[in-house]
Amino acid sequence: YGDSITKGTYIDGKYVATHNWVNMFDQLSGDKIHTLNGGRSGRKTSDMAGFELTMNRYRTVDHLIIFLGVNDLRVATDAVLNNCVTNVQALVNAARERYGASLKVTLMSSPGLSIGNVSPRFYKLGYNEKEQGMLEKLRPLYQKLASDLSCSYIDLWGVVSTGNYTDGLHPNLDGQKQIAEKVWQQYQRLSK
Repeated sequence: YGDSITKGTYIDGKYVATHNWVNMFDQLSGDKIHTLNGGRSGRKTSDMAGFELTMNRYRTVDHLIIFLGVNDLRVATDAVLNNCVTNVQALVNAARERYGASLKVTLMSSPGLSIGNVSPRFYKLGYNEKEQGMLEKLRPLYQKLASDLSCSYIDLWGVVSTGNYTDGLHPNLDGQKQIAEKVWQQYQRLSK
């Protein structure tokens, strides 16, 4: 369950949904895992209505990965940062209520932005150095939340190489591959 980064690679102003870390993750598993992509452009952690729709669409799941926070933090304040944590906790609680208390959940941090390469449009929207700082501050908060809620945690900070973004915000195909490889590596470790 995520935002545009989960939805797919952003190329020339359009999403290429087949070019995303979710599909690549499945391929790395030898297609033994079937991942359901709940990504939507612009999604914030407070999108409980979207989460309800996603849970209604996918009646059974074995594992939930939550990959959110970038769109919240373009308004870079500590209050918004704390809301991210509260909102993600609400998502985990709702998922466990729906799918069962033993549902495996993984929280993931953002890989960050490619500052200096953010397009003028996105920079003007607030995807800038302030947000980069807030995304970095969010990492230990998500890690603590994961521990408190008995979830797994995957830190993607810095996983996407600086040049592997289409616009400084959205990973290109190579950046999506870097995310998929990190998630697969961590997933194998967590599954042992």
